[in-house]
Amino acid sequence: MRYTQRFYRDEADYAAMRRLIADCYQIAAPHSYMLLGDLDWWRALRADGDAHLPTIPLWFAGETLIGFLWPGQGYGDTLLHPQHRDAEPLMLAYAEEHLRRPASDDKPANLMQSSLDSDTLRNQLLARHGFTRS
Repeated sequence: MRYTQRFYRDEADYAAMRRLIADCYQIAAPHSYMLLGDLDWWRALRADGDAHLPTIPLWFAGETLIGFLWPGQGYGDTLLHPQHRDAEPLMLAYAEEHLRRPASDDKPANLMQSSLDSDTLRNQLLARHGFTRS
């Protein structure tokens, strides 16, 4: 399948993100990466308020939102619809290119990604990209 990526635009995107979280939970519970409250909580905690929202990359299959990353320096919380796992390498590539914390004199470059022990596909993908569990 062909996927496209663009950044968050407006509250319609936020509503689609909330629907995606609910759909993913309904399919994958209890093995879920995100709950509706997580998204709202992260939004409320941002010191920069809604200025952060346009930095959120969204992935689509046609007009349907199938995944997004909640970005931060050195991490990206990934949510992807279980029926679109083939988009996960694209999302990881984005995180590696744009979110990886740069190396410093005393620390190597790093990027933290969450992965449930039960998520064999994500664990294998991360291992192929050199990630280790911490």
